[in-house]
Amino acid sequence: MGIAFNGLLISSINAQTIPDEVRKAFAPFAVKSQFRHRFEDLELKAIDGKKTLVINVWYESSAVTKTGKPDTQLFCRIAHMAIFGRHLDRSRSKELPLAMAFQRIPDLDQVRINFFTQFLTNKPLPPSWAQKPTATASQAADPNSKLRVIWGREEKVINYLSYSVQRGEWKTMASLFKQSTQVNHETFENEFCPSVLKIAPSLRANFTEINKFLSESRSGGQAQ
Repeated sequence: MGIAFNGLLISSINAQTIPDEVRKAFAPFAVKSQFRHRFEDLELKAIDGKKTLVINVWYESSAVTKTGKPDTQLFCRIAHMAIFGRHLDRSRSKELPLAMAFQRIPDLDQVRINFFTQFLTNKPLPPSWAQKPTATASQAADPNSKLRVIWGREEKVINYLSYSVQRGEWKTMASLFKQSTQVNHETFENEFCPSVLKIAPSLRANFTEINKFLSESRSGGQAQ
């Protein structure tokens, strides 16, 4: 299953790879590889004619998985990850990941980080014989025969939040962080987030599909 927002013109850019230092700077995935979701990735794409560094991150939040409603903290979280990366020792960082991306990829137009979540549900599959009956159709059923009900796990991956920063927006935004590259999420949310979201307002929230899934799951229906 691909990770891409509907309604966007998206095509892969295969001619250029992402510099390793940019990948390491964002550190978007789980610290240990066994905890990484297989749909997490970091790639260059053309989106609406703009060369874009796309970072797809599996991020779970109760505002998503429980209520299906966005909150300010979640918006600030995705903006913070886009600017400062995810699993980083910021005491050793001398350059912001977002600044590095625009510097190391000169023709890069924008950086976009997507949050997605995963829902797992159990559903019964057609039963199978644990022990087949030996009786024929004209005989009594074999009392030793057993039917086994098999349960399958259904996975649904849903994009729910995207935040983009264009090169020109970053030039304005970067002035906010000249004094330090070490800003934790709490400080960012309290002191910087409103200004950041105002400078780069390209935030797309899509909770429609999540709300549909939660509603149908609670009513016992099947989300399509």
